[in-house]
Amino acid sequence: MTEEIQSGFHPDWFHPHGARMEIAKRRSRTIILASDASRIEVSFKNNIWVVWWTVQYDKESACSGVVIFSAEELRSAFGLSELSFAASDWIKKWMADCASEGRFIRYRRFLNITGPGNGRKGDPNVSLYVTDGIRQAVSDLLDRSQRRPRLLRMEFASVFPFPHSHVIA
Repeated sequence: MTEEIQSGFHPDWFHPHGARMEIAKRRSRTIILASDASRIEVSFKNNIWVVWWTVQYDKESACSGVVIFSAEELRSAFGLSELSFAASDWIKKWMADCASEGRFIRYRRFLNITGPGNGRKGDPNVSLYVTDGIRQAVSDLLDRSQRRPRLLRMEFASVFPFPHSHVIA
């Protein structure tokens, strides 16, 4: 854990359990971050970025949601850029570095999806401390989404039935 977390410092809107999130799964177009009480899935589907999240408060209550992000919003949320999509007075009010109202708020490595609120009153959001590993995983995911998919020989051949020797890989 970092000094920021060990010292107990975090913005008022961040829940400290956000520091427990780790990379649970990495797939070509999806990353799943999870802890004992929270889960975030970042996926690139049908050319859009979709973020699903869930917070389990106790055995009988939970909160979940889904938010659509642009690639630039996703970069900013995970600390890969400092672009902000919210009014400067809103950012000052919540003491954030950058935000997109209804999607995320971030101060340094402290990230909340969908916005400010520590969850203690049932706020509909999830907190995440963005580690270097999480930041890199999101960067890799963004990079993979920019590449043109390669057709596999079998896929190409099934669409165009001519000899495989003509297929350029």
